[in-house]
Amino acid sequence: MRGVVVVLLAVTAVAGCAATAGSTNNPSPPTATLPVAGRGEVFSPSTGILCDRGQRVCFDTEGASDSYTDVYLGREAVDLMAAKRILGEATWTRDGFTLSNGVSCDLARRTCSEISYAQVLFGGQ
Repeated sequence: MRGVVVVLLAVTAVAGCAATAGSTNNPSPPTATLPVAGRGEVFSPSTGILCDRGQRVCFDTEGASDSYTDVYLGREAVDLMAAKRILGEATWTRDGFTLSNGVSCDLARRTCSEISYAQVLFGGQ
């Protein structure tokens, strides 16, 4: 009987791990920090997304993204983005952006001044 209880506990523990492993409720998704020097903390939580903790904004292939900023940097960062837009202090346009570490990306040409950023943002082109 004791062996059956141990097996049931082990199965329950494994099932619990499997149930939470792919959970979409994880507030801190895995991120990859890009290998760059300079100021600011630029990271890529997923292919096609660059986030800049220094500016508190995330970008995708269409430019500054309120939705990705909300997910990866929080609601306060989205509010700050809105304020920067209103005050004309945004460091991004529909055509491109410059990260806090000085790397710039041209959305129309699908290029960045550092190739590793272009590969993350636009894929292996």
